Amino acid sequence: MPRYVIHVGPHKTGTTYLQHAFTKLRSRFAARGIEYPGEWGGIHGHHQLANALGTDASLRTAFDRLNRSGAETILLSSESFAYSTDADVEALHDLLAGEPAIVVFYCRR
Repeated sequence: MPRYVIHVGPHKTGTTYLQHAFTKLRSRFAARGIEYPGEWGGIHGHHQLANALGTDASLRTAFDRLNRSGAETILLSSESFAYSTDADVEALHDLLAGEPAIVVFYCRR
């Protein structure tokens, strides 16, 4: 049963830097039971996921795989999560299928 860490980093808060680091550290993360999925975008986060919430039925298949992956933690990161509607949040909640989630939101002063 994985735990999700959902990083919501609005623009100009260092999110792109972190996403580059997450990508470079993907294999080290995996060795420690952390998955930073390669789906939904390149080295700049999971923007395709954030934009597809509630509209893309194939997300269910991808999340079923993640939920069965054996990873202790699944890290998702996108600036676009900051623009999620209530319906988007509900769709993501459904995709998590009851797995625990921590949301990390960084605000810039």
